[in-house]
Amino acid sequence: MKESVELLKANKVIIFPAETLYGFSCSFYSDKAINRVFKIKKRENTKQFIVLVKSFEMAKEIVKIENYKLSFLKKYNYWPNHLTIIFNSKIDKYKTLAIRYSNSKYITKLFEEIDFPIISTSVNYSNEPIITNIKDIIMEFNTQVNYINTSSPDGNGSASTIIDFSTRELKLIREGEVPYSKIKEDYNEFRNNNK
Repeated sequence: MKESVELLKANKVIIFPAETLYGFSCSFYSDKAINRVFKIKKRENTKQFIVLVKSFEMAKEIVKIENYKLSFLKKYNYWPNHLTIIFNSKIDKYKTLAIRYSNSKYITKLFEEIDFPIISTSVNYSNEPIITNIKDIIMEFNTQVNYINTSSPDGNGSASTIIDFSTRELKLIREGEVPYSKIKEDYNEFRNNNK
């Protein structure tokens, strides 16, 4: 953990156990490190990565979250969770950002030592299968990143649900661990009770 913290603070690229899979990570504020992740993954830099935050307050530093959206997420305990939410960005170079307030034990512990958002993206080359075996990850990427944390991810291997909440309406981007039907049902109930 200490090495992960020090390298993230130094704007380096690491591989770490995210909620359910291993992920590339670096500081959200380091363009140099983010560009390096794009290069490692052989991915176009027009695509975005998920941004991990440690609190609602940290999320609000980089995205616009209206009060009613905050109230909904808190009332139904959707954050922290395996739920990624797209909001309108406060950062000029991004129109929207995909944010996850994670309840992973590892990420929660990591955020005890750092006070800035970090990016997270699956360990693979663009348009190729995600690599889940740590031995394969080490063999493929050991010389391309600054550090690989080999601890096991917390979850069951299923991806996070991704929803677009940049408008008043919810939109499903990817079905995952948190059922979209339940989110939609709760949101309709919330809106009916707060007219």
